[in-house]
Amino acid sequence: MVVTDYLPGERMAPHWHPGTQVSMVLRGAVEEGVGGREHQGTAGAVVVKPAGTVHRNVFGPATVRMLSINILPDIAPGADDRLAALGSWRWMEGGPAARALWRLLATARAEPGSAPSLLADGFWEMVEALEACAAPPAPPSAAPAWLRRVRDHLHDCAGAAPP
Repeated sequence: MVVTDYLPGERMAPHWHPGTQVSMVLRGAVEEGVGGREHQGTAGAVVVKPAGTVHRNVFGPATVRMLSINILPDIAPGADDRLAALGSWRWMEGGPAARALWRLLATARAEPGSAPSLLADGFWEMVEALEACAAPPAPPSAAPAWLRRVRDHLHDCAGAAPP
């Protein structure tokens, strides 16, 4: 986990990371591009870049502070595969993933010598939040029987005078 400040207008040429990278904008704004797609992330936005995703960045107009977590397979067994399974490069504006990252950062800052289990718990909370954000919405459930009876009754009585 690394917190980095970038100068206004700083540019990073196209590059990639050997592991999955999860980053959050803590302050400022960054424009990131992958292929022909661009996204501007502001404070609280989270991005997931599966291993090998070639991307470029432009920071500013003010100093930008970013939290980045580079997840190599040998550092957190299973985590890189779980995050890579989330799909391709994508940004999320706030939400559960951002809250999990804020908590992980707060734990690391509050207790610099944090027990590995505290940081591991926060890390897996972040992974679960990212997985939940990527999950397709649950299909609508069937209406309960009582509601279907009411609907059928209204349909059957359509146009009839009220009793």
